[in-house]
Amino acid sequence: MGPVDAVLGRYRRWLERERCLGEQTVELRMHWAGQFLIAQVDSRRLELDRIGPEAVTAFVLDMSKLYAVSSMKPLTSGVRSLLRSYSPAAIWSTTCHRWFRRWPAGS
Repeated sequence: MGPVDAVLGRYRRWLERERCLGEQTVELRMHWAGQFLIAQVDSRRLELDRIGPEAVTAFVLDMSKLYAVSSMKPLTSGVRSLLRSYSPAAIWSTTCHRWFRRWPAGS
């Protein structure tokens, strides 16, 4: 099991137990969270405490070049909830929420 798998396992349990989300929503959020985490692996290491707003911005912008606008809301929901699941009282709760709310419609 790699670092991404361990984080995703914890995230899945949080989505199912704490958030009580349905299977389809869980799978969609897991997909985007997984893509985000894979992009954050450096030298086979994943350090969540080193992920900052610039990493989120870069990931969303990169994905916006590859996917339709309609895919961006599920993508940002997956990444935002992943970050909240790991640090609900920390800066991510407010910073990511404010950043994603400012994401321009149709971008």
